[in-house]
Amino acid sequence: MAKKFVDIRGITYVPDGEGTMSPEYAQQHAPVREQCEAVGHAVRAVYLYSAMSDVGTLTGDPTLNPALDCI
Repeated sequence: MAKKFVDIRGITYVPDGEGTMSPEYAQQHAPVREQCEAVGHAVRAVYLYSAMSDVGTLTGDPTLNPALDCI
């Protein structure tokens, strides 16, 4: 389930607004593999980056590492 949520982040729904409804607030401004800067809500960001690290490690998916290294 975590892999699915990581894979669809910034792809299936990108909010169109400001403040808490901005795409950056929930790290949905771009697909996770294309993100290269920590933006938005700090706690939500840490949860997402932790999930990306866990998914990458547990599934052997190396495509998440470049984004995490960049962030």
